[in-house]
Amino acid sequence: MIIDDIKKFDIFKDLEPIEIKKFLQFAQVKQYKNKEIIFQQGDPGSGLFLILKGKVEIYIEPGGNRISLAILKEGEFMGEMSLFGDGNQTRTASALAYEPLTAVMISTLDFRRLQTSGPKILSKLLLRLVMGLAVRYNKLKNEYNKVVAQIEEAKKTRVA
Repeated sequence: MIIDDIKKFDIFKDLEPIEIKKFLQFAQVKQYKNKEIIFQQGDPGSGLFLILKGKVEIYIEPGGNRISLAILKEGEFMGEMSLFGDGNQTRTASALAYEPLTAVMISTLDFRRLQTSGPKILSKLLLRLVMGLAVRYNKLKNEYNKVVAQIEEAKKTRVA
């Protein structure tokens, strides 16, 4: 059932079925319709979402202009930064179900409860979260470097 569904995702790769079952005692399975808003920029950061099925668009709207930042798919997560800090974080972007969506959500409070109830589970999840963040960071760094190179090339062309 749901244990088999989420075991295939990297973030749960190191967990035993009994540990996944324990995690799910703290989490909720959520369903969203196509084009349904999951959260909006500025909302309080309420927890981590793992996408089980479907896609999510992450976007910002500076000055009312919508800019798509990413399309997340099955196995990817969002909202991880709300798990860290003093609990006063707000969402830095909005999330919209890009198609019908099923996600597992663990609130910041329940994530902290898991810390005392299942520290071994939490340490395994945190390691996978950090690994996922490292991949995202490297991807963003590469994209940034490409943009910088394009700007430098455009400056050279304009000067010549």
